[in-house]
Amino acid sequence: MSFLSAVGGIIKSIGNAISGTVSVVGGFLADFLGRLIGVFGFIFDLVGLRLTKNLQMKFIILSRGGVPMIPEANIEETFKLTKRVFREQAKIKIISSETLTVFGSPEEALKISGPAKGFLELWTTAGAYLNGLAGIGFFTRTLSVIVVDTIEEHGGRSYSSATNFVVIEKKKFEDPKDTTLLVAHEMGHACGLLFHRDQKINIMYEDKERGELMTWWQSNVVRSSKFVWYF
Repeated sequence: MSFLSAVGGIIKSIGNAISGTVSVVGGFLADFLGRLIGVFGFIFDLVGLRLTKNLQMKFIILSRGGVPMIPEANIEETFKLTKRVFREQAKIKIISSETLTVFGSPEEALKISGPAKGFLELWTTAGAYLNGLAGIGFFTRTLSVIVVDTIEEHGGRSYSSATNFVVIEKKKFEDPKDTTLLVAHEMGHACGLLFHRDQKINIMYEDKERGELMTWWQSNVVRSSKFVWYF
């Protein structure tokens, strides 16, 4: 390894560390401030004055060798289902800003590690790249759903409020007729629903046979997220 390559590697590692730190600190701080600002809306919800809120999301499809993980058309059915679940269960209107296909994705970002590595992935090349696509900290109110090649052990991953994105592996979209609730489930994690539920009818049930239900309390937590606003 040449001297310049070694220096380049060190600079890249420092950049990854900065990106991961800004993501985690900024993400959690943005969520805290968002919930603080939205406390009156939370109170309104508690007393039954539940007005429709908005959540802006976008799909980002990664690629390998110039070939997207999936065609954009494969997202349509899942997007329709996700919109319906949030509308019926939490009175949230999901607005899609765009579907973006990204070319030249690094291999590290296409294969997401298992849960054992947890948030450590945010301090790697993969984390820096995905944060760059979705925006970090206070720089966006949009929740991105990023389609990757594979995810160890699970078909989806959320980093809670530490990021502005969730990742879903491509096989969940390969058949447009095979509509999945996984996107809504991972978005629930990103919006503050940290724990899984034991009831199969609940959207936060861990297994793929989950239902669509959000409890009254769950829906209020989601409505208080940094991604959900009245305007």
